Amino acid sequence: MIELKTTQGNSVRLSPHQVSFLTTHKHAPVWVLIHQSHRNGESIFLYSGRDAASLVKNGLQTEPVLRLDMPFDWIEIFPLLTTR
Repeated sequence: MIELKTTQGNSVRLSPHQVSFLTTHKHAPVWVLIHQSHRNGESIFLYSGRDAASLVKNGLQTEPVLRLDMPFDWIEIFPLLTTR
């Protein structure tokens, strides 16, 4: 499961239900993929579901599993999503 989010700043909006689901299933392959638009371009951040509460509290200051800047190399993301 991948929860997709977008932001222009550092905050990440996850509902309490989303945080609960991601935390409850933290041992399964659950992810949060965030697209950030900023004045220098675009970035993608990949987080494990276990980081959901930290994302709400600390936003993109939370250490990601992977961060990619434009241009995105999607081949780096796919192996992470299929392993656990």
